[in-house]
Amino acid sequence: MARRLFILFVLCLAMIQVSNGQISSTLNDFYDNFRRNKAQGGNAVSNIMGSPHENSEFEKGDIYTTLKQHYSGILLRYNIFDNQMEFRNPEGEVNIISPPDIIDSVIIGESKYIYLPFISGSKETKSFFKVLTSREPFLLIKMYVVFKEPEPPGGYKEAVPATFVRMQDELYLTLSPGEPVKVNGKKEFLEFFPARKDEIDDFIKKNKIRFSKPEEVAMVMEYIYTLK
Repeated sequence: MARRLFILFVLCLAMIQVSNGQISSTLNDFYDNFRRNKAQGGNAVSNIMGSPHENSEFEKGDIYTTLKQHYSGILLRYNIFDNQMEFRNPEGEVNIISPPDIIDSVIIGESKYIYLPFISGSKETKSFFKVLTSREPFLLIKMYVVFKEPEPPGGYKEAVPATFVRMQDELYLTLSPGEPVKVNGKKEFLEFFPARKDEIDDFIKKNKIRFSKPEEVAMVMEYIYTLK
């Protein structure tokens, strides 16, 4: 009888964890699941100028999976060029979280990232987006880094080393859940909210919002959330 009561108690605890949204998992579980997926290149970019990462330093963060697992305290960084979430294991190896489709969200420091499909040119692909707002429709950033080949010396020109170059971020809105749509400036942004277009435009003009500054566009979204 006592054994049955103990089993029932354990099952109840498990059900409570699931009902609360996420199941906490250990770091050992995480490393066991993902230590086989080494990052391409790893640390072998020291001879290249610039960085493929948003931040080259690893920072402690959290991972939430589509299976409702929660891993905390993992050293993470975002590789923009390879569009991969990298982590460093206790042995110092740099690995990636693969496949990325298992990720519901990643928290690195104060920043949140989600992995979503979107239209690039004429085809659908998937990418990590940085989330700037806390409510739907989310304002997202799509980051880009390009690789420039080295240039040999010639004439009066010195040699140019291979370089990773950070490009202009792009803004997206999740107008439909899970479907980011690119924002191509103020005019198109206003067309997404036809019923409150004039009010939003007044707010943009009054606060001198620049659409080249994602954090300022996030201010506009916070204003839009207050509109009834």
